[in-house]
Amino acid sequence: MDLGLQKTAAEHDPLHDPVQFGGLQDEPLDSQEDLPPAYGTSSHEALQQHTAADSGSPASTVSNSGTPSAAAVGAAAAAMAMAAAANSGGAVSPPPVGNPELRIAVHNPLRHMGPSGLVPGLEEAYISYEVTTVTSLPHFSSSRCSVRRRFRDFVSLSNLLPKLLHGSFLPARPDKNMIEGRRMTEAFVEERRASLERYLNRLAAHPAAARSEALRVFLEADGNLRSSPSWRCLKPAVLTPIQATNRLLRTLVGARKTAPTPSEVVQPAAACRDVYRLLHENMQQLRGSFKHSPLGAEEVSLRDDTALVEDEAAALHVALHRAEAWNRAAQRRAALLGESAAALEALASYEGSYAGGQPGTTAALGAAAKAMQLCGDASSHASSNSASVLQPLRDHHAITPNVMAALHGRERQLLTVMTLRQDLEDKRARLSAAQLMPASQAKKVDALRSVVGQLEVSAAAAEAEYNRQLARNKDELAGLRQSRGQELTGMLAALVTLELKHEQQQAAVWQQLLQSLPQPGLTTAYMAQRELQLGAQQ
Repeated sequence: MDLGLQKTAAEHDPLHDPVQFGGLQDEPLDSQEDLPPAYGTSSHEALQQHTAADSGSPASTVSNSGTPSAAAVGAAAAAMAMAAAANSGGAVSPPPVGNPELRIAVHNPLRHMGPSGLVPGLEEAYISYEVTTVTSLPHFSSSRCSVRRRFRDFVSLSNLLPKLLHGSFLPARPDKNMIEGRRMTEAFVEERRASLERYLNRLAAHPAAARSEALRVFLEADGNLRSSPSWRCLKPAVLTPIQATNRLLRTLVGARKTAPTPSEVVQPAAACRDVYRLLHENMQQLRGSFKHSPLGAEEVSLRDDTALVEDEAAALHVALHRAEAWNRAAQRRAALLGESAAALEALASYEGSYAGGQPGTTAALGAAAKAMQLCGDASSHASSNSASVLQPLRDHHAITPNVMAALHGRERQLLTVMTLRQDLEDKRARLSAAQLMPASQAKKVDALRSVVGQLEVSAAAAEAEYNRQLARNKDELAGLRQSRGQELTGMLAALVTLELKHEQQQAAVWQQLLQSLPQPGLTTAYMAQRELQLGAQQ
């Protein structure tokens, strides 16, 4: 059953709904051609324009001129588009993110009934979303595809990507709200649709995620994602708790070789549930076995950067907390203006209902009530827009745990490398000693030689994986800081423009009200009449 959440272009695009502020109405934008697709059109329409551009239709002019291709161009476009939206009085969307070579829209939410994930044997309602992709990336099998995904599929994607892209700073997935998810209100479904679309387009803008097999299968595999063979084969092999326990016991009693395989050493020990390896690495670290192993200059630099990232995370947390508190205060002020307008309207009605009331006072109270109501509506609209404008701050705050996990993952991989080097050094020493023994110890020598060979291959694989994570950490840290600066600068430009426009509109309303009220020191018609009445009584 369709939820009825699909919208026309005018309904989906908030720029088509300018705010009428009393007698003042801002002029609408002359054209949408100067805006990126995320602002002049819905995401689904933007994909249609992109397809038209590929086929050489006239729509290609709009698509090519509005698509942010580089980070700097994207930040400038975001600031200009949000400022234009603020000037028009319409709602402001978050800054556009994405990749011109991989455009994704999440739309057309539908309600379904399926097996409950909490209570076996029961059914529960859930929402699926149509995910439409237009791409020119060569590893996709088609330039355009459309599939249906539910929220748990997005959860599976966000859980799989860190296991395949070690060291990458991946965008944060929208949180799962269990209570609202059960209620499935139209507002909640639309908010989730928009956040999922933004999440996918942030993945598309990520250099490693955009070209990952996991994202390609997610966007292209038909039917149920969990049952897709292409999806299932991407998941790294993980031991069950029983298998992990059995493996640990066999290792402790010597029934299993302790040398990890090359495929195991490129995965964190905890993720593989290799308890022996996890304990062995931790014990080597606690013993101080690596105190005399110097760290490379790049590793030292990244560890210093990790401390800076922790400080940046704390600063982002405080900034977001203060910004949202400021926005809540603005919403509260808007509500108080509306309540004050209602109180003045009631007072004006009372003033005009009895014989001794003065028409001038009634009119003044009514005008003030109208002005307050207009300012309250505009303040509510501006606070709603401000909440959208603050989205980049939320995005960068949300990605911080993933950044820290990637940085600490590299440090853990280095611990694996150093542990394997230490084990290899110990085994080589034992092999050298065994080779001096009588020929009767030949089997022991062969076994040690085999273990040394395995450790050499595993150590090389672990070191190669560490170098990959080191390079990714360096590149993505530089890219993150650049994009953060550009996005936050664009956010501030849009926020200042929005607040300035709001203050100007309110000032115009208050100025009109002030001109209609009696001015101090001036004699109005009512005051002149009142003075005549007092003189006659005397």
